[in-house]
Amino acid sequence: AYYVASRNDRRFHADFLLRLAADLGLRPITDAPPPDGVSLQVRGDGQHEYVFAMNFTMREQTVELGFGGTDLLSGEAVGASFVLPPFGVKVIGR
Repeated sequence: AYYVASRNDRRFHADFLLRLAADLGLRPITDAPPPDGVSLQVRGDGQHEYVFAMNFTMREQTVELGFGGTDLLSGEAVGASFVLPPFGVKVIGR
């Protein structure tokens, strides 16, 4: 656990978390970072991976995932690049 007891800008937090992830051997979900306000999270069960794409903004966001799959919420195919509506969510199985 890390306790950061100072006020820092976004760049500090980004650098700190990127370095921590590298030190832990964590791999990024995509080659490019998601747009501001979009969160990408991966969960898996050892056989399957599920990507949770969440848009926390009031505007459409284009996500460059780099691979496709199936949106488990709608059953629709999702391409390597897709648009999330404002406050939209996709759970992509691959």
